[in-house]
Amino acid sequence: MTHASHDQPIRTCVGCGESAARTGMMRLRVDADGELHVVAGHAVAGRTGYLHARENCVRALARSKRLFRSLRRQVELGARERFMEFALEALARERARVQELTLG
Repeated sequence: MTHASHDQPIRTCVGCGESAARTGMMRLRVDADGELHVVAGHAVAGRTGYLHARENCVRALARSKRLFRSLRRQVELGARERFMEFALEALARERARVQELTLG
C-alpha cells in the first residue's frame, strides 16, 4: 500500500484499491447520461471517485466494484470501456510528450 505525507488528502484508487495522495490522481464523475468524465477543481457536485493515472489502474476500472461503491451508482460496462479507451489514449500522449521532452 502506498502512503503519502499527512499534509496531502489521501484517496483510494477505484482501479487498484491503493491509497495515495490526491495529487497525481484523476477525479471521476458520472454524468446524467451515465458517462464517466475526469473533473477538475474542488467544487464538484455529486459523488466522485479517484483513479491513479496509470495504465493498470485504468484497465482495472472495467471490472472493479470500487467504482460503484465510490459513486454509489452503477456505471454501465460500455461507459467504463469508453472511458478506459479515452484515458489510455491520454496516458499514451502524455508518455510521448514526456519522452519527447526528455530526449529533445
